[in-house]
Amino acid sequence: MTRLEEAIKKQNNYLIRIGDPINLLEADNEYNDMNREVISAFKEHHGKAFLGKNNYYDDERTAVANGEKSPYEVYIGQKIYNFGCDFCVPFEDAELQEMIRRWNGFTGTSGTVPSKSNAGTIIDRVLEIGGINLIWS
Repeated sequence: MTRLEEAIKKQNNYLIRIGDPINLLEADNEYNDMNREVISAFKEHHGKAFLGKNNYYDDERTAVANGEKSPYEVYIGQKIYNFGCDFCVPFEDAELQEMIRRWNGFTGTSGTVPSKSNAGTIIDRVLEIGGINLIWS
C-alpha cells in the first residue's frame, strides 16, 4: 500500500468512526491534518500536485473568471490553511480550469451561474483526472 493509499484509508476510517462527514466538528484539527497528509502523500505519489478552489471572492474571483489568474497553486510543501483549497490534482487541466472560471463568472446580483458549469461537474472533473476533493472542518 502506498503512502497515499494509507493516508486516504486513515481518513476514511476516521469518517467511519464518527459516522458521517456531516458529523465533523468545527475546527477538527485531527481531520484537517489528515487532509494535509493526503496532499503531501499525493505530491509524493504523483511527483506534482496542484491545489485549487471552486469559489473565489471579490477581486480574486474577477481575476479567475477573466482568466487573469490561474485557479491552480503549485504545491511544494508550503503550509496549507484550513479551507485553503478544495481539491488537489496531478496536473493543470484546461477543462477544469475553464469550469472554475465559468463557475466564478457570476452575473448580476442574483449570482446566476452559467448552466453548463456547476459544482457537481467540477467535483466530478477533479475525480476524472485523478485528483482528490477535500472536506475541511
